[in-house]
Amino acid sequence: MPMVLLTNNPLVHQRLGDAVPMVYDQEADYVELLKTARDRIHRGAVLLTHPLSGSIKPNETPFKSLLLQEGGKGLDTDSLQIIEDAIRLAERMIDQAGQRRWTDKIIADFQLIDYDLIRHGLEHAGRHQ
Repeated sequence: MPMVLLTNNPLVHQRLGDAVPMVYDQEADYVELLKTARDRIHRGAVLLTHPLSGSIKPNETPFKSLLLQEGGKGLDTDSLQIIEDAIRLAERMIDQAGQRRWTDKIIADFQLIDYDLIRHGLEHAGRHQ
């Protein structure tokens, strides 16, 4: 079954765009990206990376990349539960923290951290295919 990478991170798009099927939406915020994953899970996709991976909380970064396996025949209830819980947590944390503004340096750091996490996720998924 094919993998797809969902991301709103321009660095992930730049460095991995030719290496793996990707849905890149630079305009999507963290929660919108999770909701896109949820929609794909409803259509049979399975999460291959956890939506809350890494030590950066949803209210601490605007970037998220997720790896899904598509082409499943039915709804994966484990993936659905994980993504629904992640959406609720992200919405609550972001609402509590309010709108943040980051310097270009911090944004670049967040992009690099997300890229590193998903690169390792891709390596792990490749070993278990």
